[in-house]
Amino acid sequence: MPELPEIEVTRRVLVERLRGKRLVDAWLKREGKTTMPGVERLPELHGARLDEIERRGKMLVLLFSNQLALVVHLMLIGRIALFPGGQKIPVEPRLRLGFEDGEELEVRFVAARSLALIPMEELDHFPAIAKQGPDALELTSAAFEHALGKARGPIKNVFMEQQHMAGVGNAYADEILYEARVHPMTGVNALSPDDVNRLYAAVAPVLRRAIDLGAAEEYVEDLGPLEGITSKGELMRVHNRRGKPCPACGTRVQMKLLKGRNTFFCPSCQHPGT
Repeated sequence: MPELPEIEVTRRVLVERLRGKRLVDAWLKREGKTTMPGVERLPELHGARLDEIERRGKMLVLLFSNQLALVVHLMLIGRIALFPGGQKIPVEPRLRLGFEDGEELEVRFVAARSLALIPMEELDHFPAIAKQGPDALELTSAAFEHALGKARGPIKNVFMEQQHMAGVGNAYADEILYEARVHPMTGVNALSPDDVNRLYAAVAPVLRRAIDLGAAEEYVEDLGPLEGITSKGELMRVHNRRGKPCPACGTRVQMKLLKGRNTFFCPSCQHPGT
């Protein structure tokens, strides 16, 4: 699943390529039992200018000059494709947006309910956005300690639950815990003040490192030889590296299941309760 860094890198690419352009076509594939909230307003996008692209946690938000906002959540396997119009694409997308200069944006492999077209003034009250906690890149130490005070169970769960902080998922939770040298199964109540300080201090650097290195290759397609786009998987130090050596000490990375999710850690660098 794309997390904050992948969505932020994608956002920056879209800003560079599409901001300020007018939309000439908007097409939605309508199949299944659900559809995109606000689908009836899709024709209103024709002729509207794309003024800005924002990120809300793991979601992209396209803001148009007619005061409509398109919310895009890529969920587990969604992809963004950006290419010159007329290029033959073998995959039928869920959503296609055509711009005045022939550039096309496609959202692929998502359910229609993962998209929404709503008035811009309602954006902060949109349920998927309203229930989120502070953005992980804007998290204050006070907000982090407040989240810990409300949480129970293993510390990794705090990073996985978007109501505590928005943008972090399974992979970067592993990486933040590794950076902080805290075992993912450590109970929140067992954290020492030093643990808490190291955890908070690890959040932004881990995410910014991935952004700076362009982690998004798995989630953007047909961008051609775009410089700065890197595979998310290549940046991981422990996540999805079971049996491989820890880059700090050489101990083999281990994996355990936590709430059905694969959780990776170094048993030497990350001691429970330390």
